[in-house]
Amino acid sequence: MNLVIPELARLQYEAKEDRDSINLLVLNSKKVPASKYIFDIFYWDGLKSLSFSRFDLIVFHSVYDMKFYNLYKKCLKYDIPYIIVSHGGLAKITMGKNVLKKRLYKTCFLDSFVHKAASLCFTNNNEHEHSLFPNKKSIYVPNPIPYTEDPLIGKLIEKEIQIIYLSKIDFYYKGLDLLMRVLYNSELVDLNFNLTIYGYGESKDIDLNSIPRREKDVLKLKSLINGNHNIKVSYKGPLFGKEKLNTIRNSDIYILTSRSEAMPLSITEALSLGVPCLITEGTNMGDSVNRFNAGWVSKFNEIDLLKTIKKAINEYRKCPEYYRNNAYKCYQWLSSKQIGKDSLKDYKKVIDDWAESCSQ
Repeated sequence: MNLVIPELARLQYEAKEDRDSINLLVLNSKKVPASKYIFDIFYWDGLKSLSFSRFDLIVFHSVYDMKFYNLYKKCLKYDIPYIIVSHGGLAKITMGKNVLKKRLYKTCFLDSFVHKAASLCFTNNNEHEHSLFPNKKSIYVPNPIPYTEDPLIGKLIEKEIQIIYLSKIDFYYKGLDLLMRVLYNSELVDLNFNLTIYGYGESKDIDLNSIPRREKDVLKLKSLINGNHNIKVSYKGPLFGKEKLNTIRNSDIYILTSRSEAMPLSITEALSLGVPCLITEGTNMGDSVNRFNAGWVSKFNEIDLLKTIKKAINEYRKCPEYYRNNAYKCYQWLSSKQIGKDSLKDYKKVIDDWAESCSQ
């Protein structure tokens, strides 16, 4: 969200027609330099001084934060419509972790919070349909990310296709259990590729020579890798910053096999660097990838994932520049100024619909 929210606000600021209108970004993290953004920033400790009567709409990003409660009450007090942006927090599958806490939160606050919202906001219709509230009125706004590095469109293919996984090491949510089962299939032996896995588990600091017991998913991954003699697969710990971007940029295919996501930024980052993506439907980015032929989309099962991996390697090997160019085109669409314009139109419609319902 630290990338997505400021970038979306920037696109909206540049797209707005009324130069007197105000963008409000509320941050509960450390303060940033005033020159970093071109719109107004307020912090949680300054909310009491705000004149809420001047706001037409309030947008809540995320759902599991009790700091929202007071702001939610302000919305009700001043009759201000508000939108809740899910960021994956309303997916049905998220209720599988910390079940008791989340059920209590849902009963005590979330149900009322969602019910009284003027609209929910998801990245696409698929995310909405698989949410806890599929029948609630919603708008759809993709997650844009700022420009990172130039894409590598004309990358030369090496003898081995370089596939990269770069995300959290979470067996259930990221579908690593499925991926590792498929990698044991002997049908992949002759495809001449290797898979390098990067990421962290419970902690961002991982010493590969001394992994603590609490890193259960990381240890499980290493154990499965050591037992796989069919293909070249390795785990190399977490990557950050420019090193991460350069590693993605110089790979051939980015893979993510999640059971459920909102709109993974790692996929958008890969696309921005000209790297086509092999993803499962649960990433909720299949429509975008298919629209631009920027990669390959698999159902979440062993048979289809095996088939899709084979297809991706064979098709990429025949025409890498085609897929890399399509990947970058997909990123340009996902992060275009049109997103700012379309989201503002959606916001205005939410405000108008709210005003109409209040007058009836």
